Amino acid sequence: LLIKLGIKTPSPLLQTFLTEAEQSLLSVTQFRHLFRKIDAYRIQMLESLREYDILLSPVAATPAKKHGTTFAESKDMTFCMVHSLTGWPTTTIRCGTSNDQLPINVQIAAKPWNDHLCLAMAQKIESITGGWQPPVLI
Repeated sequence: LLIKLGIKTPSPLLQTFLTEAEQSLLSVTQFRHLFRKIDAYRIQMLESLREYDILLSPVAATPAKKHGTTFAESKDMTFCMVHSLTGWPTTTIRCGTSNDQLPINVQIAAKPWNDHLCLAMAQKIESITGGWQPPVLI
């Protein structure tokens, strides 16, 4: 795919991803079992959150990561991984800034086919926090 796109030298971040992916190759049987587990997880999430329309959480356990450090610090991104597996609609919105001037975001998740609820909640949070502000470049 990279060759078809004319990319001869992937970025260091993409190179790290490709190296990690090669170490995680699965057989067809392992892949099928993994997808069964993911489907069971999705069903369990729907059952657990049956009575709720929106789930608010941090995007990460820390402020935003500096560019190029995501893979090394992926353990801090588990809040996002939850919804990468569910496939539910999510919206992230900046709600603060760290002492290092890095964004602190909240993640808004809704059940399948409820994108409009994510967007409505994002609009409400923006109205409270003052809306998008350009970052301070340091």
